[in-house]
Amino acid sequence: MVLPGSPAAAQRTRLRPRPATTRHWPGFPGTLYRPRRPTQTALYQAVQHHLETVVARAAESDPMGYGLPDWVERDFRGYLECGILAHGFARARCEGCGHERLIPFSCKSRGICPSCNARRMCEVAAHLTDHVLPHVPARQWVLSVPKRLRPYLHHDVRVAGAVLQIFLRAIRTTLQRSSPTAPSRAQLGAVSFFHRFGSSLNVHPHYHLVVLDGVFSKADDSEIAFHEAYDLTPDRIAQVESVVQKRVLRYCARPPFALERLHALGSTPSLASPESRLVYRFPKPDIHGRTELLRTPLELLEDLNLFYRSESSRLDLTVGGDVAAHAVIERCAIDALTRIGANNIHVRAIAESCSALTKS
Repeated sequence: MVLPGSPAAAQRTRLRPRPATTRHWPGFPGTLYRPRRPTQTALYQAVQHHLETVVARAAESDPMGYGLPDWVERDFRGYLECGILAHGFARARCEGCGHERLIPFSCKSRGICPSCNARRMCEVAAHLTDHVLPHVPARQWVLSVPKRLRPYLHHDVRVAGAVLQIFLRAIRTTLQRSSPTAPSRAQLGAVSFFHRFGSSLNVHPHYHLVVLDGVFSKADDSEIAFHEAYDLTPDRIAQVESVVQKRVLRYCARPPFALERLHALGSTPSLASPESRLVYRFPKPDIHGRTELLRTPLELLEDLNLFYRSESSRLDLTVGGDVAAHAVIERCAIDALTRIGANNIHVRAIAESCSALTKS
């Protein structure tokens, strides 16, 4: 029997666990720290129970046996350890009240983890708003491509970069012509975000750009001047769409393969048999490290069939409204635009005015 007030009772009181209640943090009245519980989400349970099956099926379906790329599998496995105390944590202690809290480590991945993506989105938006974008008018430009061109942008970063360069050059030329006081060598200021997915979990490569509504020039005294695009009319925006459409389609309308890289495998005298094999050698290793591709004649013809141009070859260009306003509303609008661009999910609603954007 333990008597009240005895040393044994005091020791038992000190060892008693604290109640699991969410307490207020000093200095932030009315705010509560609610630790997330990723293991209770549907996404975590789906990845936890079926990841190994997906990895095995990907390896079986790959003719070379590579399966999923290493960074994809690493992100999936890192997500299973994100936000769980058993995989590491940091201890935060308040110097005022002495309260301590354990903060689990995050996976810091860029693809699968919603929590890490949301944190990175906020950090990028805050950094661009506070330290990168100047206090000048800005506008959002969105470029999407036809479905037949999307696989090339999704799998080849060189094609995605070339399309972005075409888009930026067309915008720069239009802004130079729309700025009456700008010299011929003035440059634009822009931040681009390349999105790979649409809102319905489909492969939809497209571009979100936050472009300053004008161009910059450097004078002889090394001072940088901003020339606002006062004459940016809807007709000139439509001209950008037409120019980008022609240049992107011309860039992508190249031969699908090089004939000198295609050979019969081994000493095959004839390719009349459906079981004969062809080898296509790559100019450099692909993302899986492969240097060649094995195909039967039927498989080669099926691959070439995918290269045919679709009947619909129109590019969709969406331009958001001017977000220039007084200082407070302008920075809120630019911050919202950068959050849209930094997010990995495609946002279809484009702001038409600064007031509509800040209300949403």
